[in-house]
Amino acid sequence: LKLGFWIQVTPSQRQPCNNAMPALPVDELKKVLKRLLILKAPKVLMMAVVYLAFLEVPALSPEAQYDCVEVFAGAGALTRCLQCAGFQTCSLDIGMWWPWMEARGLKTKRIRKSCTGNPLDLLSPAGFALLLLAILQSKDGVVVSFGLVCSSFVAISRGSTFRSYFLPHGDVSSPSVAKGNLLAYRTYLAMLLVMAKKGVWVLEQPFSSLVFRMDCFQKMCRTTKVFKQSFWMRGWGSSTAKRTTLWANSSAVRFFSTTKKAKGKKSSKKLADIYYDATGRKRYKGNKALRASQQYPIGFGVRFAQTVKHLKNERSPLLDHSYAPCSSFIRNFDVMPGKGHRCRKCSNI
Repeated sequence: LKLGFWIQVTPSQRQPCNNAMPALPVDELKKVLKRLLILKAPKVLMMAVVYLAFLEVPALSPEAQYDCVEVFAGAGALTRCLQCAGFQTCSLDIGMWWPWMEARGLKTKRIRKSCTGNPLDLLSPAGFALLLLAILQSKDGVVVSFGLVCSSFVAISRGSTFRSYFLPHGDVSSPSVAKGNLLAYRTYLAMLLVMAKKGVWVLEQPFSSLVFRMDCFQKMCRTTKVFKQSFWMRGWGSSTAKRTTLWANSSAVRFFSTTKKAKGKKSSKKLADIYYDATGRKRYKGNKALRASQQYPIGFGVRFAQTVKHLKNERSPLLDHSYAPCSSFIRNFDVMPGKGHRCRKCSNI
């Protein structure tokens, strides 16, 4: 397991660093582990946190610790807006590795042969460890934005993934579906660590995404109070309407709401192409315009930077069971913020 070029598992191979120190002080580690125990986090996550906390990494001064972290950053529009607003920001995305290698590593054959993988791929152990390490090296109250890859969760791919409202995991035998589920579960684990750091997580998904129907995110809804806000991305400067939903453990996501007028007129730009398969069934396939629409507009990044303070101030408590259904109803009810159900077994609702 390698984290960049300066962390390796075996102490004998680790390069000494004059400015190296543990990633997390012992006192702070105890507090994080205590909150993870309260959240009933998986033991494997707590073990990974303990291991990463004692890694000798370049020390960050209190001023250099991260205020915000953007995961699945893409082009990094949100990161640039946060940095312009004065926030110390870290961005992680699988596409950020190869430009760095082209500029530095590919000049010599030795480095090119030794680096065959991508340490920023969150499907790999190194990529997930880097994500956890970035959260650990953040300030208390960090705001983490997750733009989880939605290609296998949206409505346009239902014909191949076989996901549905009551079967959100889809066809797990498909490699793309299995990778999407793994990314979703690792995002859930990172959210638990963010909450243990007294932080706020924000998950952005298209309106038709079924990611929050998965068991791990339903468990998150039963653990703490989760808020949902849908809006039109065109209201923040996007070239397409793009109905979008934000999930967060802070009620400040309401600041992203837009009016119905933000939808505007129907755009002539098509994000998907229509074709007919061998049986004559109508099907859809995303085109290049669909990938281009994934980038956040500048208006959205500016609004996010303006809302960081409100997101921190209106963070949900660590545990809030006010809307949690009884165990016999967990698989039959959709847990939504601000809504519950009434039954004789749940007298507290």
